[in-house]
Formats: sequence, structure tokens, C-alpha cells
Amino acid sequence: MNVLLVTRDVRVLREGSMEHAALKERAASVKRLVVVVLNTRRDWHRVEKVSESLWIFPTNGYLRTFNPILALLIAQREVYFQGRLQTDLISGDDALTAGFTAWLVAMRYRRPLHIHIESDVLSERYMWSGLINAMRALFARFVVQQAHALRAGSEAVRGAIAELSALLAERTIVTPLYLDVDSVQRDVTSVDLRAKYPTFKFILLCASPLVRSQNVPAALSVLAGILRIYPHAGLVIVGRGPRRWRLWLQARRLGLSERVAFEKKSDNLASYFKTAHVFIQTSPYEEHDNTIARAAAAGCAVVTTNVGSAPAIIEDNVSGFICESGDPACFVRNITSMIKHTDVRERIRLNGMLAVQRYMNTDKDQRMRQYIDSWQMALKESEE
Repeated sequence: MNVLLVTRDVRVLREGSMEHAALKERAASVKRLVVVVLNTRRDWHRVEKVSESLWIFPTNGYLRTFNPILALLIAQREVYFQGRLQTDLISGDDALTAGFTAWLVAMRYRRPLHIHIESDVLSERYMWSGLINAMRALFARFVVQQAHALRAGSEAVRGAIAELSALLAERTIVTPLYLDVDSVQRDVTSVDLRAKYPTFKFILLCASPLVRSQNVPAALSVLAGILRIYPHAGLVIVGRGPRRWRLWLQARRLGLSERVAFEKKSDNLASYFKTAHVFIQTSPYEEHDNTIARAAAAGCAVVTTNVGSAPAIIEDNVSGFICESGDPACFVRNITSMIKHTDVRERIRLNGMLAVQRYMNTDKDQRMRQYIDSWQMALKESEE
């Protein structure tokens, strides 16, 4: 089987990353895997022939808006010859930009379409959370309905697909999120937050894009509540995005300037997780980049909303704490308990590590079979 995969995950371009290694494993299970990465010139990369069965083509677009067209051009230039597209299946790694781009290629060359969806973009909660998200949800629903088969990251996502179409749900294979826990735990600590911010005696960590959907301002409200009880705490925010200056101004307005530190986006979050005391996730409907599981795997206590991998990993007051996004008092209460009682934080931290190992360290061969089964299902459905 020859597969053309479209993804927005630029980490697959970086040799040595877990994402790059995962691509090589997938390529070993098919005849040929061609990967088109929707990146920009800010993260410019060369075309890479990893092996005879794996080629990676970055779009290197000036603007993200042009990436779907650039992907079409790459498909025509690199994969189209002898009068046909030399691939059996087009797969999109999400239901938004990558999925739309995959649909364009599939429609242009009359190939089966496969979509992988992990986030909560199909749910009613997501749709009614704002105008932009409503537009994204409608966009995702259109893309999903064009697919011949899908792969979901959780039963909750499959449930959202079922509400959209019972037939699509029957064509959906659930593949739980995977994390190489041992790799996270072996990562060398290159950034030590406790040494870098010695005045922060208890470090809260927030790592996500600085966009509205991540609800990062709630983390500032949480910090303000904690400082009333423990004045030596600090918050480190890792990420980039259009709301950075708003967050900086909000921190200043709340009198938190000396207690908040902004760090650039990093691909080595393991160091941050290992040297922070608590990781907080405040988004009401989506987890960014598997951060809940990665934080727990690195031994960082987690206080989160009930999103992403949290329902599978976090048992409230056992392996972490779960709060509503609009309830900062819940975050404050649980984090304060871990500040006052180190045994509570140690229990939460250790139980979180064990929970991730049980849930995430699934059999690689089984996961790979699920990948292949999902792709083969798309091929079969396109023939009927």
C-alpha cells in the first residue's frame, strides 16, 4: 500500500524526535509513505528521503494560507507520473487544515480519503464556545463527512462522530493516544526552572499556544488566588501566539508581573515538566499536544480540565485533579493543598506516572495494526 499523509506537525521534520521515529515505524508497514508537512518558511526544511519507503516534503510556505495549494503542487510534482497519482490513499492528520488539504488532493486525483481526529472539534460544547470555533467545527464536520474511514484518538471522539453519522462511526477505529513514557523520563533536563527562577519556590507551569481557545488568562487568575495564601509561588507560561501581549498586560494589571515568566515555545517540554511542581491545563474543550500525559509521565503533578487524555489518565484526587475551566477556586484549592502537604503532591505525582504507563504504553505492534487496518478500511469503503 502506498500512502500520502498530510500533517501540520513540524516535529516530524526533526530527526531524532519521537514524531520522526513514529513516521519511520509507519513507513516500515507500507510499501511507500509520502509525507507532506504544512510548515512555513519560519521553520524551513529540505526535502528528506529517510528511506526507500519514506519521503518527507515540507511546503515551506510564506503564509499558512497557501499551504494547501503548495501541497497540491508537491503531489503533482513528486507523486504524479505515468498519467496517475502513484499512491493508493490520502490521509489527513487532523480534521482541519491537514484534513482539508488531504481532501483537496483526494478529490483532485480521485483517491480514497482517510482522516485522523484526536481533538474535540466535533462536539457541541466546542461548537458553541465562540464564533471562530463554530466555524472551525463546521469546517471539521465537512471534512469528516468526506472521509471513507477515520481513526479516532478516544471513544469520546468516536461518540462525537457517531452523533454526526452512525455510518461514519462504523468506519472509525479508535486508537488510544501513544506516548513513549520511557523516552520522556530519559530526556536530559536542559532547562531547570527552579534554578532559572529561584524566587519561585513553587512553580506552576502552563504550556500551550497563546490563543483564546486555551484560556490561559484563567491560569493568571489561579496564580492570583494562590499568592494570597502562598506569596512565593510563580507561574511559567511556555508558548507563543497572538495573545502574549494581552497576557503580559493582564499580569501587570493584576500585580503579578514579578510572579509570571514567559518562555518561548519549546520542543523539549520534558525539561519544563520535570522541573515544575504542578502543570495546569485550563482550556475548556481541548488539550494541546498531549501535554497532560507528557506532564504526568515526567513526574509533574497535574491539575486540569476534563479534556483530551484527562478522562483516561486522571482520577480526581488520585492521579491528579480535575476542575471546571470556569472554576479557578477549584484549581486554587487543589494546588494549595499540594503546597501545604508535600505528601499529597508526591502521591498525586507518582500515581500520575503510573496511570500514564498503564494507558499510554500500549503494544506498538497492536497500534501499528490499527493504523494499517484503518487505512485498509478506507480503501475497502472506496471500492464499494
